[in-house]
Amino acid sequence: LNAFLDSHVITESRVCVACDTDGLTISGLIVARYLSLSTRCTHEDAIKAVKISHESFFPLPYAQGDFLNAEFEEEEADQFELQAPSSDSKKNFDRCMLQNCIRVYGNSL
Repeated sequence: LNAFLDSHVITESRVCVACDTDGLTISGLIVARYLSLSTRCTHEDAIKAVKISHESFFPLPYAQGDFLNAEFEEEEADQFELQAPSSDSKKNFDRCMLQNCIRVYGNSL
């Protein structure tokens, strides 16, 4: 894939008329399709990634921001899932807090 992407960047510095709306040449669209099939990203995200990696293409101002925001949100969701406490840990925390409150405030009653 890297060799194919490198040859795309080197040999095709023009924009193909057939895919002018995407701003990618045919090989760029093929790379994007391969990326979307081999990863879990959508075809639109793969096109944005290929556009960003293509040195001769100047992406739309929002393309790179949208792509990076989507990546950040996905990573943030993954991190939240890792940090989300389970119901058992919540119960243990509640039990410890209750015992601490009884120990601290029980003597004053």
